[in-house]
Amino acid sequence: MTAVRTWLLPLEAPPAPPESPDALLRRMGLVDPLLKALLPVALSGARDTTMGPEGGMWSVSTRREAAGMVVVATEVSEWAAAQEALVVTRRATQCREATEILALLPAQVRLVGADWALDASGPVVVRRMEREAVRAAGEGRAVWSEEGWGAVPVSVDGRVFAGLLAPAEGRFGRARLEAWSHALAAPLARSLGVGTTLLEGLSHELRTPLHAILGYVGLLEEELVDHQAAMFDLARIRGAAEAQLLHVEHLLARVRVDEGAEGFHPSAFTVEQLLAGVVETLRPALRARSVDLVVTPVAAEMETDLQQLSAAVVALLRGRMLDAGRLVLKARLSGTDLVLETRGGHEGSRPARALAHALVVGLGGQLVEDDVSASLWIPRFGPG
Repeated sequence: MTAVRTWLLPLEAPPAPPESPDALLRRMGLVDPLLKALLPVALSGARDTTMGPEGGMWSVSTRREAAGMVVVATEVSEWAAAQEALVVTRRATQCREATEILALLPAQVRLVGADWALDASGPVVVRRMEREAVRAAGEGRAVWSEEGWGAVPVSVDGRVFAGLLAPAEGRFGRARLEAWSHALAAPLARSLGVGTTLLEGLSHELRTPLHAILGYVGLLEEELVDHQAAMFDLARIRGAAEAQLLHVEHLLARVRVDEGAEGFHPSAFTVEQLLAGVVETLRPALRARSVDLVVTPVAAEMETDLQQLSAAVVALLRGRMLDAGRLVLKARLSGTDLVLETRGGHEGSRPARALAHALVVGLGGQLVEDDVSASLWIPRFGPG
C-alpha cells in the first residue's frame, strides 16, 4: 500500500515574506523528520522525488487553501526503483557479456552463483557470507543484512540461477535491488546461456513497460482523486494496460505449449507458492472485473514445471471469470496427483479451456470438466 502524508502549514500567500524551513518548523513547534526532509522541496515548488529520512523516495505536491499551504507527500520508492531499472534494462539489452551489464550498476553489485561470482571487472572469489545468501536466494528468499546489504534471487523461466548482491539501505534501496533482479534477469540469463530466449524476451520486453505504466497511473490516481475527468481517463489507461498484460500472459502460455518437451523446466516448490503466484498474476483482471476469488490451498510439495503449471491454472480461471462474480479454487491431493478444482463463473471460453488442457497435458496431467466445475489433475513429481 502506498504511504501518503499530509500537512497543513500556516503560511500566508505571496507577497508575504518567505520563511525558511527551519524557521517554519520552529514556529509550528513541530518535530517531524519526514516533513523536515521534504519541506525545502515543497517550499521551492519543485516536482522532483526526494529521499526521506528512512531511505524512502517521496513525491511532493502543494496546494493553497484559506488556512495556508497543504503539503501532500506520496511514497514512490517502488515506482522510482522501477523507472531506474527500466532505464538500465534498455541499455542492458545492448550488452553481450554479464560484466557489461553489471558495469551499468554501482561498483559494489555482484552476481553470485553456487560456486562462482562476478562483478563488473570479471570473476571474483565467492565469500562465505555470499554462499549463505545465495543459498537463501536459491530458495526464492531475499536476505537483508543489518549492515545495509541485500541479496535477492535472479530467475528466468521460473528457475533461480543466481543471486544479486548489493548495498540496499532503506526502502528505496531494497526496492531498487529487487527491481534490478527482475528487470535484468533476462539479459543476464542470456549472457550466461541460461533460460529460454523467446520466453524471457517476451516476458521482460512486453511486461516491464506495462508494469511501469500501471505504477505511474496509480501515482496519478492518488494525486488527481478529486478530478473526475482525469480519473475517467486514468481508468481507461489502467484497463488497457491490464488487458495487455493478460494478452501477454496468454501469449507466453502458448509459447510454452509450442515448446513441448524441450521447454519442460522442473523445479521444487510448494502448492502454497504456486497458488500465491496465480493470485498475483490474476490480480489486475480480478480487480478490473470485480471478481472475488476464494483460494483453499493444501500443504504439499511439487517438482514439475512451475511456470507451465501456473499458466494452465491462470488460463482456466481467466476463462471462467464473470464480471462481479465469484470463483472458488480448491486444492487437494489424490495419490501422487495434485487436484485443482474450480467452481463458479461460467463453463469457460473454448480458447482458454484448450490452452489449459494443452499446458496440463504437457505436464502429464489432464483437464476434467462437468456441468458445474473444472479440475486440473497434475502429477506432483513431473510426467510419468
